[in-house]
Amino acid sequence: MNFCRFGWWPQLLMAVLLCTVASANPTDSTAPCNNGQFVCANGRCILGLFRCDDDDDCLDGSDELECILPGQNCKISEFECENRKCIRKWYVCDIDDDCGDGSDERNCNYPDVPCGEDEFRCANRRCIATGLTCDGVDDCRDGSDELNCTLRKSHFTVFCPRI
Repeated sequence: MNFCRFGWWPQLLMAVLLCTVASANPTDSTAPCNNGQFVCANGRCILGLFRCDDDDDCLDGSDELECILPGQNCKISEFECENRKCIRKWYVCDIDDDCGDGSDERNCNYPDVPCGEDEFRCANRRCIATGLTCDGVDDCRDGSDELNCTLRKSHFTVFCPRI
């Protein structure tokens, strides 16, 4: 290992280490950014026009936080419900009405997995317990479990208190 102790290896190793540290934080956080630049949370400076472009230019996501696009009510990381409520994008098509108006569950394509023998296949391919059909509640989130139903008195006597 004598070749590692002398010659150009120590200088090369030091240069690689310095370049690695410098590339991890390309702009010193104490140096101000130029006009027209955005200061990222990690101290990096990017062009201001890269802010809110739905691309993580800061490499820490800070240039995409709290962004509202022209003509929209919600941040870029959010879904705008039909009732103008804003919810996180990952709440869309999660089989839960986060909007309160069902708009986050409309036109969803749930995985096409086989339903169990005591399950009902909804029109949107979701599986629900057969006992949840025709109960007056849209369990499928597309109304298909409430179509072609006849009133089942015995079902309602189980859930309704007797007066």
